[in-house]
Amino acid sequence: MSDARVPQLWICDADPANARWLEALFAFESIETRRFEEADALLEALGLQVPDVLLIDLLLPGVSGLSVLERLREEGRAAARLPVVVTSAARLAPHERARIRGLGAAIAAKPLQPDEVLRRVRYALARASAPAREEEVL
Repeated sequence: MSDARVPQLWICDADPANARWLEALFAFESIETRRFEEADALLEALGLQVPDVLLIDLLLPGVSGLSVLERLREEGRAAARLPVVVTSAARLAPHERARIRGLGAAIAAKPLQPDEVLRRVRYALARASAPAREEEVL
C-alpha cells in the first residue's frame, strides 16, 4: 500500500461542459480535481487552501483569469508560487502570451487537446513537487 498523496488540480472554467471533460480526463490520471465557475469563488477558496496546480480560463465572468493570475503573483501569499496553466479560446497576441508567461504560467489553447493539457499539467505538478532552489529559500 502506498502513502503517496493524491495531487490536487483546481479548474476554473465558466463552461460546465469543458470543466466536466477536464475532470474526467484527470480522473484517469488519479489527479483529484475541484471545479470553480467564477474567479471570486476560486479566490475565496485559495485563501483557505492551495492546490498543487491551477488550470484557469482567461475568459471568466466578472474577474478575468489574467486578473486572478496577476493577483496571485502580486500578493506574496502561499499561492504566489502556485503553478498555473492558462487556457483560452481566444487567439492571443504575442504581448499577451509574453505577459502570461512572464507571470510564470503555461498556456494551453482551446479547444484543448488531451495530450497537450495532460503534458502541461504533469509538468506543473513536477514543478510543484520539486524542492525549492537555495536562492528561493534565502
